[in-house]
Amino acid sequence: MRRNGMVIVVLCIALVLSSISVILAEEYPNKPITLIVGFSAGGTTDLSARKLAELANKYLNNQPILIETKAGGAGTVGLTAFINAKPDGYTLVAFTFSPTVLIPHMRKISYDVKKDFEPIMQYAEYPTVFVVRHDNPANTWKDWIEWAKKNVEKATYSTAGPGSGAHIFMQEVFLIEKINPTHIPFGGGSEATVALLGGNVNAILGSETARHIKSGQLKPLATENPDGLSYLPNVPSFKQLRYDIRTPLWCGIAAPAKTPAPILKKLEDAFIRAAKEPIFQEMMKTIEMAIVLRDSASFKKMVEEDYDYYGPVIKRLGLSYR
Repeated sequence: MRRNGMVIVVLCIALVLSSISVILAEEYPNKPITLIVGFSAGGTTDLSARKLAELANKYLNNQPILIETKAGGAGTVGLTAFINAKPDGYTLVAFTFSPTVLIPHMRKISYDVKKDFEPIMQYAEYPTVFVVRHDNPANTWKDWIEWAKKNVEKATYSTAGPGSGAHIFMQEVFLIEKINPTHIPFGGGSEATVALLGGNVNAILGSETARHIKSGQLKPLATENPDGLSYLPNVPSFKQLRYDIRTPLWCGIAAPAKTPAPILKKLEDAFIRAAKEPIFQEMMKTIEMAIVLRDSASFKKMVEEDYDYYGPVIKRLGLSYR
């Protein structure tokens, strides 16, 4: 009898908490929302997240979504700043693959990807291209590799940072090619691009290159995107060049773990509706970023699968310093 009474009490508490969550979700949001972006202002993550936030607010009681830039550490600075946020839906974060499924296998960090975050939705994939300056004598990927093998001390390249997806990918490529060009990291893709334009590195693999390719300042040699990129029809992908390497290129939005499910659902619906708006799709074309939509459940599944996959890869590359 006593046990039955305890069960009834637990059920009542659960019902009360559920009712409170529903009431909170009905009122949510009633003040501005903050979206933390862990990459440099003006880069593809910043531009896409900023536009998505601008369009999503009309589906969230017209409350503004304020962008807070916390760049550095290939996105880990932003996630570290985010983990102490209240799970009330008023602090969100741009959720990308490098600081979530790669870097945690490389060094000690203060967050647990599977426990501290609730993926809301994926909205894009990065257009990631290996480029050199227009005056570089290499006109193909094969040209650059042959030059790098003969000029080991001069062969340098940059990415958005140590442990970034581009860094891990290039390490896998160079392991296959049996060369080790010097990696010179920067705080974000836009800084890496500036470094290349200024002649401070020989090449970059990055996603901040489209406008410089179109202007003729940078020369594309290969793309990480498996099917290539529509605006570079004559540039092969690494997959087409016979490198069989997994390529995580996703970008999305996440909330703190334990955020009430009704609030998460409201956020998921708002951001997906925003991502389907023509004005967002047109803006994404200008930065050559592919729109790829996944709901919360499928996005979370993919994040966890990528996390489990990359642990052994990073260990094999000798990049784990934990």
